[in-house]
Amino acid sequence: MNGTPVHAAGRLDGSPSILAARPSLYRAVRISAAISRDAALADWRQDRKLILSAAAAFIAMLVAAGCATHWQLGRLARARLEIAKAKAIMDRALASMADGFLLCDAQDCVVAWNARYLEMFPWLRSVIGVGVSFESVVDSTARTLVPDASDASDVAKRQAWREMRLAQHRSGHGMFEQELEDGSVIHVIERRTPDGGMVSVMRDITLAERELARAKAAAEASNHAKSQFLAAMSHEIRTPLNGVLGMNSLLLKTELTDEQRSYARTIRSSGKALLTLINDILDLSRVEAGRLELVTAEFDPRRLVEEVAASVATRAREKGLGFSVHFQGGVPAVLHGDEGRLRQVLFNLIGNAVKFTERGSVSVDVACRMLEDDRVELEASVRDTGIGIAAGALATLFERFKQADSSIVRRYGGSGLGLAISRGLVDLMGGRIDVETEVGVGSTFRVTLALQRGHSTQLIVADTHHDAASDMAEGLRILVAEDNEVNQLVISAMLAQLGHSCEVACDGLEAIAKLTASTYDLVLMDIHMPNLDGIAAARRIRALDTGAARIPIIALTANAMVEDREAYIEAGMDDHVAKPVEVKEVGRAIARVLALKRSC
Repeated sequence: MNGTPVHAAGRLDGSPSILAARPSLYRAVRISAAISRDAALADWRQDRKLILSAAAAFIAMLVAAGCATHWQLGRLARARLEIAKAKAIMDRALASMADGFLLCDAQDCVVAWNARYLEMFPWLRSVIGVGVSFESVVDSTARTLVPDASDASDVAKRQAWREMRLAQHRSGHGMFEQELEDGSVIHVIERRTPDGGMVSVMRDITLAERELARAKAAAEASNHAKSQFLAAMSHEIRTPLNGVLGMNSLLLKTELTDEQRSYARTIRSSGKALLTLINDILDLSRVEAGRLELVTAEFDPRRLVEEVAASVATRAREKGLGFSVHFQGGVPAVLHGDEGRLRQVLFNLIGNAVKFTERGSVSVDVACRMLEDDRVELEASVRDTGIGIAAGALATLFERFKQADSSIVRRYGGSGLGLAISRGLVDLMGGRIDVETEVGVGSTFRVTLALQRGHSTQLIVADTHHDAASDMAEGLRILVAEDNEVNQLVISAMLAQLGHSCEVACDGLEAIAKLTASTYDLVLMDIHMPNLDGIAAARRIRALDTGAARIPIIALTANAMVEDREAYIEAGMDDHVAKPVEVKEVGRAIARVLALKRSC
């Protein structure tokens, strides 16, 4: 009853209430008051809701602001990372450039450069920096290029270069070359950027020329290695092939049954086909490498065409084809050119015409037209009624290892090198090959060459001299230096057929020993031999202080490259016969050498 409020049940309805009671001035009177708890707390509860709502809204705002700030910071961090990555990529790209690079902004101040730029202009290392004006860069370069400006002329020269350089730079499309003190030449290209800046790219063209020279040297070395490989392979293939064809030739001269002779002739035909393929590959490699040289001399064009035609006419007759050769009037008796290479081209074209013609005829027409300076245009046309060539195949007709279609290889055979070699040889001789063709009707290949007229009297004298020399080459005592036993037998038998006697030496040392101990009329010298090769042996023979030093020496080898022949002649040899050899070739070489020695 002291007035302290207490929680109690309401007097009226018993609901939770707050009750307070205290005595009054009258002892018999007590005063009590009560209010339901809900009514008492109603205002407080309303205020609490407002406060909580405001607090929640404020917290939500803080959270939202924090999230936005976090997102913005993350975005900024990612942007900075991307910028760093882009800068790193640009720095790596600039560092890897072989050219110098300089970037200036719209105010013509330096923004970026690469290491190569400072390698080209090392005096700028102490000057270059972000924000440095381009004029400062030019001034430093001018002082380097014209270091001594003690007199007026040097000052004027430095100033003139400075103004020229700035004018080119500000034009926005400059391109010029600058020679430095060390002799190097820098090619500069400058272009303006969209924001008004300037990109400058510098290339050391002197370095580029050196790189080109090194690349050229590497290509030449690779080409030389290829030539060496082909020469080695030629030797390795020709050596056993010489034994095969040589022994086959000797076999055909013995008593054989018809069946045995047929087999032997088949072997010889296959060996000849293999030899032709080897020669084609070597010729093609020499044409492509630019190592094939023309041997020009006077020749009779009529006789040349007739000889080639005669060698192919037999095959034409066996196939039942008509075969004819026509010369128009005015063809000179003598022309000046490479008879051997022209013979090779005509043999390929006429041979192809016969090979690809099953019925009908093959004709060869030769004409000429007079040119200036005593020159004539010789035109040889080979016309056939063969299978013809599809229009789609003409584009690759003169490419190596290409034929009109795969069925031709199966039906007619061949390597596909003949036309490629012919085109290369004709190009080398300054001429051209044209073709007119229709599938199922036939083809016409036309070779056109501009040649110098020759002198018939000189050609006749040379032929007479050759015939006389052939008559003198009989009954000789010949020394054969050859390490291959099969080739020893082949060459000995061939010389016996020519009426000569021979002795064999297995290497260069034995050949020199036999020469110093006995007398011989001629030496057939192989090149690749053990102990002492043919070239070294020839040099030692020429250095002897006896009459043997003047003995005729003929290189008899499987090497067939032009440069090989030059090496043999330089070593003191008189002639060269490539394996596999024929009896007639050996006889002609012996006759030529003896005739040359007698004329000297």
